[in-house]
Amino acid sequence: MTITHQVEALAHGLLGPLVLGGPARLVPPIGAKAALAVPEGTRIVDDDLRTKVDVARVRLARTLVPLDTLPDMPSSEWTLVAALNDLLQATNHMLSGPFTRGRHEVLIASVENLVSAVLPPRTLLEAVSRHATFARIGELVRTDTKVSWWTGSARFRGEKPPQRLYSWKELRRVRTDENTVGLADLPDGTPALSKEHWQTTLAHWLTRSPLTDIAWLTRTTPVFSWSKEALAFVATPMGSKLAARALASRATGEGGDVAKSLEASINKMPAGDARNIALGFATEVVSRVKGGAPAGGSHRAST
Repeated sequence: MTITHQVEALAHGLLGPLVLGGPARLVPPIGAKAALAVPEGTRIVDDDLRTKVDVARVRLARTLVPLDTLPDMPSSEWTLVAALNDLLQATNHMLSGPFTRGRHEVLIASVENLVSAVLPPRTLLEAVSRHATFARIGELVRTDTKVSWWTGSARFRGEKPPQRLYSWKELRRVRTDENTVGLADLPDGTPALSKEHWQTTLAHWLTRSPLTDIAWLTRTTPVFSWSKEALAFVATPMGSKLAARALASRATGEGGDVAKSLEASINKMPAGDARNIALGFATEVVSRVKGGAPAGGSHRAST
């Protein structure tokens, strides 16, 4: 499959659902070499999908800054989409067989190398652009289904059960139980994959979109900690304002969840300039949240 075809598959399978909502369909692992080969100027071929994604990204960006357009996604963002696809694929229990269990960790190592090759945003516009693409990553989920009948049961991870299992539903006493698995818990049920290693790689991926990383700091796992990329972003007055707006839009109630998460992240830091930067940002966030900043909308995507 050519790079163009892989990008288009990514656009329909993962990027579109991530930005617009709806069920995601992962593509086969892409790998670092192909992901880094996406040329600048790459665009979604499907005009309808491209327009919808562009409009949605601008709409989200406008919650932070007054702008009417965003530049086309640069190759670095496409690379991060590919890395996210491969990171999610690493949780796929069907990726390996009895003699190929190592494929999961090999894929994780590939994602780590890929993320390391992507530079953090160099400008505020680039940071906003990445956030407009990835802001809703924390809402990715997988739906697992258990189908039971009078003589047995079957489980399906992120897959729809075949219709044949519902034949003679009443007679066979067919029952369906669905379980929603959050992003951080996707490795559960994949014995060949270290959940801790996977979450560490997810945290590494998030550093490449520091505005997204900060906006999602209330997450339970992987626990937010101040990376050098996040600190560099809030160290500038405008970066601090943008991050505070992003957090205020996601805060619930009076922002107690945000304040607690900020306090916990700062308490882990030693005294020094970095801690002072984080403290200054926390003060601005608490002030903005208590000032009654409007809450943002909701979004749901699934894998």
